Amino acid sequence: MKWLKEGIIEKVTVEEENLWGHYLLHRHVLKENSTTRLIPVFDASAKSKNGLSLNQCLETGPNLIELISSILLRFREKEIGVISDIEKAFLQINITPKDRNVLRFLWWNKNNIIEIYCHRRVRIAQEDQFIHMSDTIKKLFSSFYVDNCVTSVDSVEELYQFKEESKILMTEGGFNLRGWEYTHCEEPHQLTSVLGLTWDKREDVLMLKCSKFSEIMKEKITKRIILTISHKIFDPIGFACPVLLYPKLLLQTINTLEWDTEVPQEVEHEFRKWYYQLHLLKEVKIPRWISNSYRADNNISFHVFVDASQVAYASVIYMRTQSLTDTKIQLIAAKSRVTPNKKMTIPRLELLAATIVLTWIQRESQWPTFVWNRVQEIRKITNVGCWRYVPGVLNPADLPSRGCTTKQLIESKWWEGPDWLYNSEKWPTSEYYINNEEINSKLKKSASKKSEESINLNSFCQNNDVREDNSSNKNNDEWHLRYFSRYTKLVRMLGWIRRFIHNAQVNVKLRKRGELSAREFCEAEKTVLRFVQEESFSGNQDSRIKDFRVYTDRDNLIRIKTLITQRDDDINFREPVVLNPKHPVVMSLISHYHEKLHVGVQTVLNEIREKFWILQGRKSVWMIVNKCIICKRYKASHVNAELVALPKNGVGNGVQFEISGVDFAGPVYLKVKIPKRLGLND
Repeated sequence: MKWLKEGIIEKVTVEEENLWGHYLLHRHVLKENSTTRLIPVFDASAKSKNGLSLNQCLETGPNLIELISSILLRFREKEIGVISDIEKAFLQINITPKDRNVLRFLWWNKNNIIEIYCHRRVRIAQEDQFIHMSDTIKKLFSSFYVDNCVTSVDSVEELYQFKEESKILMTEGGFNLRGWEYTHCEEPHQLTSVLGLTWDKREDVLMLKCSKFSEIMKEKITKRIILTISHKIFDPIGFACPVLLYPKLLLQTINTLEWDTEVPQEVEHEFRKWYYQLHLLKEVKIPRWISNSYRADNNISFHVFVDASQVAYASVIYMRTQSLTDTKIQLIAAKSRVTPNKKMTIPRLELLAATIVLTWIQRESQWPTFVWNRVQEIRKITNVGCWRYVPGVLNPADLPSRGCTTKQLIESKWWEGPDWLYNSEKWPTSEYYINNEEINSKLKKSASKKSEESINLNSFCQNNDVREDNSSNKNNDEWHLRYFSRYTKLVRMLGWIRRFIHNAQVNVKLRKRGELSAREFCEAEKTVLRFVQEESFSGNQDSRIKDFRVYTDRDNLIRIKTLITQRDDDINFREPVVLNPKHPVVMSLISHYHEKLHVGVQTVLNEIREKFWILQGRKSVWMIVNKCIICKRYKASHVNAELVALPKNGVGNGVQFEISGVDFAGPVYLKVKIPKRLGLND
C-alpha cells in the first residue's frame, strides 16, 4: 500500500488489537477531472444504534463557511486570479499516538485476510523563518480555505514571485502546493471550480453551478425536496440572492408540514415555476476582476443599499468607478434574509433598513442604549453625511427583499446597478419627514390589545425605542439590569410608572396618591413577568416548554397546568407561572427569596414553587445559594486551636508524696483602716 510506505498509516500490532479502539467506515470516490483521481473517504459521522460517532465526540471548530465571502472578494480584487491546492493536505498533519486507536480501519490484503490499520503521520521539522518572504506569508495567511489557496495579484511578475515563494514556504511545513491555475493560463480545461463557483479563466468571469434534478422533480414535491434543491445552489457572494430567496419564502409558508408530506397544490405550482427557470442562471456571468477600470485618477466609491419588506430584508453593495470619460458600476456582494415567523412590529423591520434609522444616525439626541450603542458603531466607520434615503422604487435592494424568478432577474439591471447611480445629479435627496406621533400610533396598531400596555411602558422607559413582540431578543436594552439589582425595586419601579400613566389619563379627583397598594404591586409584578416571558419564550409552542401542559391566562402569562388544578387553592400554587432560569430578572427573583431567610436550596425552591415554576429550578437556586457571601460566613469552618502537649511534670510516673509542702503560717488576716470623714451642715 502506498500510504503504508509513505508513513500515512501503520498496521496495528497483535498486542494492540485487543485494546479499545474505534473503527471508521470507508469507501472510494472516483473523480475523473481531479488531480487526485481515486480518493478514499472515511466516514467519521457513522455510529451504531445506541452509540456516538467520532464527530460527536470531537470539539466543534469555527465556522469556516464565513471565510468564503472575504476570500472571494480578495480573489476579485486584482488583475490576475490565482488558485492552487495542497496535495493530500489532511494527510500531512501528525496524529499523537494516544489518539490513533480511534482512527482504525479494516482492510483486505492480497490474500483476502482482514488486517487492522490506523492513521498516523510523522511531523516534518520546520526551518527558521524567512524574513524576506514576509509579504508572501501575509498573503498566504488570508488566502487559504481549508486546503485551497485563492487570491489575486497585480502583475505577471508578482504571480511568479508569489508562486515560487509559496512553494518554498509550504514545502518547509511539509505541504506540497500544486495545481496552479490563473487568469489566461494555457490549460486544457477552460472552466474550473473556485470555492463553489465556476471560473472561466479565458473570459475571466464567475458563474453559478446549477445541477439538474429531473429525477427528483418527478416525485411528489415535499418540504424536504424544496430544501434540498434550493440548497444545491451555492451563492456565497449573493449574485442570485433575489432568486434564491423565493424557495425560502415557500418553505416559510409550509413550515408546519412534516418533511415528507406533500405540499399544497398552489405551493407546488409556484415551486415548479421557479425551478423550470433555474437553468437560466447558467447564462449569468459576473466579471471576476472588480477593479478592471482602476486608475490613479479615477474616483472609486462604494454604495450600500438596504431595504426591508414584510417577508424579507436585504443589503446590496455596488462599486462605482468614475473616470474622465465614463462611469462604471459593478455588483460586489448582496445578502437577503427571510423575516422570522414571529410577528414583528414595523419599526423593528425599519430598524434594519429605513427612515427611522436615518433619524437615529443623523440626530445628535441621546438615544436609548440599544439604539445609541449601534449608532456610535455606525458613526465610527462612516460619515453621517453619507447616509441618504432612497425611495423603494429606486432602491436596488427592493428586489432581493421581495424575491423574483430567474427570468425577472436577468431582465432587470441587478448586476449593473440603477440608472440614476451613474449620474450624481440624479441621486435622491435626503429630505424626509418623520412624525413621532404617527410612529407611536403604528406601534399601537401593530400590537395586540394584551401587549398594548407593555408597549406603552416600554416606550416610556426607552424613549420610543422599537421592540419585537413575543421574542427572545438577546440584544434588547436590558434596562431592568442596568438600573435595578433587586427584584422588588424593579417591580416597584414599574408600579410607579403604571400609576403615572393612570394619573395622566384620568381626572385629578380620580388620581391615586400615597404608597403603592398591594393590588398595584401585583399588577406591576405581572407586567415584569410578561416582559420576562416575551424575552425568553417564543410562545406556548416553545421547545423548552413543549413537554408541559401550558396555556396563556387572561393576563397574557404562560402557566403550567398541574395535576392539582382542581384543588381549592391559590391559582399561583395550582398553575404556576413558568420562567426561564437564564433570564437576569429570574436570577434576581431567586436572590430575593433566598435573602429572606438565607436557607438551603430545597427550602428556597419550595418557597419559589408556591408561585413560579422555574425550568431547571434546583440548579438555578443552587447557583445563587452557592454565591451568597452571608451563607458562606455562617457555614465557614471555625479555626481550631492546635492541642499543646502537657508539661513533663504533669505526665511523669512519680511516687505518691514524692514532693510535698507544709503551710506553716496559715491564713493571714488584714485590718483595713477606714479614714474619718467630716461633713458640714448648713
